[in-house]
Amino acid sequence: DDQVVDYPTTENYERIEFLGDAVLELIVTTHLFFMLPEAKEGILSLFRIPLVANTHLSKVSKRVGLHRHLVISHDAYFNLPGPREKIHADILEAFLGAVFLDSGLDEADRLFALMFFPNPAERKLWTNLKPHEFQIEYPQGDRHLIEKCATLTKLTDLENLLGIKFKHISLLGRALSSS
Repeated sequence: DDQVVDYPTTENYERIEFLGDAVLELIVTTHLFFMLPEAKEGILSLFRIPLVANTHLSKVSKRVGLHRHLVISHDAYFNLPGPREKIHADILEAFLGAVFLDSGLDEADRLFALMFFPNPAERKLWTNLKPHEFQIEYPQGDRHLIEKCATLTKLTDLENLLGIKFKHISLLGRALSSS
């Protein structure tokens, strides 16, 4: 007996879009962090802003055709509140949120790269990230430095308190340092 079954939903895309916005920020921030290892925080922010701007998200959303898969009537689409650019951006964020919920961050990252960088050469630049300097210098970790440095020894107290053991304890030291 073939019956059409409507999917169960009690909410629109906004909650998933909220999550997708954070997924998008994490993906872009992570890639920029690794791609621009010498860049200061302000420079990284300047690179991130245009990548996550509604104008750009809307263009990507339209290019990949997400709007053609909205589950609303043609008339409702044209009567949606707000500028269409914002709605196109929102559905792209909601899509990334749905991918994240269903398949995890790696899959959301992969699809982000496909959608945002249709040119294979650009996508290769975006996806082939170099390891962090700590991973290069100490691929097996740097815990051997603990016995040589009182500050790192003290950080093991924090690790024990929180129940985490850093492979690269110097990274924890850098995260908690101020200059």
